[in-house]
Amino acid sequence: MQKDLDRLGEWAAENAMKINPSKCKAVRFSRARVKNPLNYTIGDQSIPEGSSCKCLGIIFRIDLAGLIMSTTR
Repeated sequence: MQKDLDRLGEWAAENAMKINPSKCKAVRFSRARVKNPLNYTIGDQSIPEGSSCKCLGIIFRIDLAGLIMSTTR
């Protein structure tokens, strides 16, 4: 995964684009209890680890206990 993030960072630099790692989250989806932290970076900035993420109004939680629909009016 880190290799892909490195290539993304290189592509962004070559195309004069900026990626803001503070607007990103690293989320691991697993039913297993994993203790080691995710240490991903883009450039020299680390990507914070999150316990959930929202995509198209659906919230995905790390424990996969449930998916929550969220609507915006």
